[in-house]
Amino acid sequence: MAQRGRYDKTPSTLLLLVADYWWAFLLILVAGLLGVWHTAVVLSTPAEWGDFEVSMTGLVGVVRGQGLAEVPGGGTWTYVLLGLLLALIAVVIVAVSALLTKWRLRAPGKGMATKADVKKVLGRDAILSEDRDGRLWPADSRVPAKERTFCVGTAAFARGAVEAHLGQEQHLGVVAPTGGGKTFRVLSRAALNAPGALVVTSTKADLLDVIAEPRAKKGKVWVFDLLNLVSWPEAMRWNILRGCEDTVVARARAGQLVKGGKKDSHTAGGGDSNSEFFLGRARTVLQSYLHAAALGGHSIADVLKWAAELETDDTALKILDKHPGADPLLARRLRSAVTGASDTVSSIRQTLDDALDALSLQKINQQFVEDEQIPTFDPDEFVRSTDTLAIIADDNDPTDVTTLVAVLVDSVFQAAKTAARRTESGRLSPPLRAVLDEVANICPLPDFPKMLSDLRGYGVQIIYGLQGRAQTRKTWGPEGSQMIVDNSFAQLILGGIKDAEQLEDLSKLTGMVEVKGLSTQVRDHGMSRGNQTVSDQEKRILRPEEIGRLEVGEGMLLTGVVPAVVVSLPGWTQLPDGDELKKSAQRTAKSRVAAGRSSAAA
Repeated sequence: MAQRGRYDKTPSTLLLLVADYWWAFLLILVAGLLGVWHTAVVLSTPAEWGDFEVSMTGLVGVVRGQGLAEVPGGGTWTYVLLGLLLALIAVVIVAVSALLTKWRLRAPGKGMATKADVKKVLGRDAILSEDRDGRLWPADSRVPAKERTFCVGTAAFARGAVEAHLGQEQHLGVVAPTGGGKTFRVLSRAALNAPGALVVTSTKADLLDVIAEPRAKKGKVWVFDLLNLVSWPEAMRWNILRGCEDTVVARARAGQLVKGGKKDSHTAGGGDSNSEFFLGRARTVLQSYLHAAALGGHSIADVLKWAAELETDDTALKILDKHPGADPLLARRLRSAVTGASDTVSSIRQTLDDALDALSLQKINQQFVEDEQIPTFDPDEFVRSTDTLAIIADDNDPTDVTTLVAVLVDSVFQAAKTAARRTESGRLSPPLRAVLDEVANICPLPDFPKMLSDLRGYGVQIIYGLQGRAQTRKTWGPEGSQMIVDNSFAQLILGGIKDAEQLEDLSKLTGMVEVKGLSTQVRDHGMSRGNQTVSDQEKRILRPEEIGRLEVGEGMLLTGVVPAVVVSLPGWTQLPDGDELKKSAQRTAKSRVAAGRSSAAA
């Protein structure tokens, strides 16, 4: 896999010498050919190495058309041997030329990361050293070294290749268009490599099929598929009210629901004051309802009823007034919100309707109510385990459940922070890894840009997939989009991006480098060469079109710590256990399809 970059645009010293002293090189060539002829004569006749007169006499005879009559023992074998020697010399020249060309192509151009750069910053040994991630792993940890880092890819250089790894505190963004290889080449490997609890999101079953059996060997595989898109045979429930006895938890869940219901508000980048007012009031009401429902033993269906009858149903207020565990301040705030001006209350109700829209369907909200016959997912237990939570959703489905996905993922992240605070190091070990494919579409966490900065210190690593910058700007606004880049340790750019503005900015990020250029003055209408001038010129290390045209199976890794490096990205089928993974994926898919058919028949 060739490293790009810029190269000096000057001819080599050898070429300059040939141009200036062509006559001397011509003499050397003639002498060499005479030497080959002499060798052929000596090896095919009784002549000795010092019998130059014999070989030269023979050559003159050949030139005159007399053959080798004057060379004792000369004949056909002399010509055959001459041909073989010339062919051997040609093969050697071609081989050396090919090796030099290969070396030149694999050697990084000016401005690209060198082999030493990659080993020093992205090498596994460097990452696991005591002054870096080594201090984060307890001495009694049973996690093997190969799972303590994630190998993003392999960088090839003139003298061998070196793997580029990320540590457990380093987030990675994978950017590629649809079908560009994010899941096959990066996200699937990141999920398979997770040392502890794992959260994955996806729009399809392909990622789930790959990881289901391998991850089942580590712990339970939970599948949260509200729309039953993949027909997973084992159902799960998550009580969205669990933990809301704590007003802080209730506020966090209410905030996720309300902000998620306003996807076009670009909450990360700010909104107008009027919109923010109603969002704030709606969050207060929903926080109060969640808190009251948790204390009073009610279900999410009751919360939906209270929200629909905002002005008339006072059940939540009564609970907050009378329950000893209730927050008295919430009762006053709720009363103020539901007894205000009619226009204000109407706007609050509309905001609540947007936030709770997906939950209004019974087939959806019943999955947030505990059932003795169905396992219940507990985020607090999950983050301390090596289980897997796979979340499947489709933002193009008429029933948009992406806000609910974001609420669950946020709840897991909050549980991880709580668990981390209770450890001596303040971090989860092994860390929790979140592999969020299509994060902007199916897991639009309102505070995702800020989370990237916050979670890394708690032992939570996020590896997320995006189609491009336009996607993040639509979901989180321009400022939020930039924060995502700033708060990620690395961006892995795959080929196929067509956003000219983004490619231009990526090219700028790779930086500039000085290269030498040669200018030549010509004389006599180009028939002779005049003065030559070598000058320094500033060039982009990678041009926009070079980034957009990265080959299939390679990506450009940008960290800001070392220069850009091109890495090869093996697909999950190319892993050492790729054949077994293919078989297990087929078994999982077959099981899913059978479960779907059985459910449809019932």
